[in-house]
Amino acid sequence: MYSDIIQVSDTVQRSINLEFDLHNQSQLENFVPPTSTCQILKAYFKTALGYTHDNSVLLVGAYGRGKSFLTLLLSELLDYRSHARLTSVLSKIQTLDEELYDLLQEYGSKKMRLIPIVIRSGYDALSQSFSISLEKSLEVEGRSQSHSETLFDKALTILQEWEKNKELSLRLENFLNQTHFSLERLEKNLKNHEAKALEFFRKLYLSSTFGMEFNPLISQDPIKAYEQAMHDLEAESIQGFFVILDEMS
Repeated sequence: MYSDIIQVSDTVQRSINLEFDLHNQSQLENFVPPTSTCQILKAYFKTALGYTHDNSVLLVGAYGRGKSFLTLLLSELLDYRSHARLTSVLSKIQTLDEELYDLLQEYGSKKMRLIPIVIRSGYDALSQSFSISLEKSLEVEGRSQSHSETLFDKALTILQEWEKNKELSLRLENFLNQTHFSLERLEKNLKNHEAKALEFFRKLYLSSTFGMEFNPLISQDPIKAYEQAMHDLEAESIQGFFVILDEMS
């Protein structure tokens, strides 16, 4: 009976994964923000506009309470350009919380932007996760950024050097033949910063160098990388980054 009157949107029948759903505005079209969401959004936008200075916030709640969904909405609203595409959500916010609506209007009038960066898991060190996540986010924004060399870059350089050496090239070929893993696929996955590809290369390196571990001395200072990126983006009226550590990403 009720199913003839009420229909559940497909967009609310699965959990949000910020790494894959970021910039997917179809998830937000039918969203009706509850009072608690409006309160949290106000806290964020007061900080973004300089009224408060709570630059680090921890959201805690049971599974399924909407933390990732709220963060998805916030990521979109922190780019003033998305406001024109989220008129339905903004209209609902205006009805529910006029103070939040005024903050959003002020944010939009100042044409403010924060680039969302979802910190990806699965890497050897947190510093590596921060650096690679920054690079991925800048790629999505259509910006080519030069950062310090990563373990993935070093692995690719070594592979290229081995291909030029007859003996090492043969060892490389023998190892790949045993694993049914092509060189082209390995290089592609390393370029995409896939953690499994780096782990595979470690085994390849161990075999090809008769027991030596792949452990190059690479300086990976994420703070310097973020500072450099921010300096390069200042001329484009981008105020900073919205860094997200999400348990599901």
